Amino acid sequence: MVIKAWLESSEFSMREDRERFINRTREFWQSRSAGTISREDARQIIQNISGFFEILANWQTTITTDNPYTYLHTEQDAIKKRVANE
Repeated sequence: MVIKAWLESSEFSMREDRERFINRTREFWQSRSAGTISREDARQIIQNISGFFEILANWQTTITTDNPYTYLHTEQDAIKKRVANE
């Protein structure tokens, strides 16, 4: 029972934090935009920026160690290359 109450309060808190984050994002971009930024626009901005940084993180993990300018297409390719070099 205590755990359920804690989870419910955490869920509320996460929802509240999410709403606050969307509002802050909207305010930030609204001050830099000539047009109106809706809550949905702010949510999409958050999603797009998160996706961008996820792509960067994935690229970082697929760069070979012997040549930082060579990019591998998948993590499986990186593993195969490491095994071949061992």
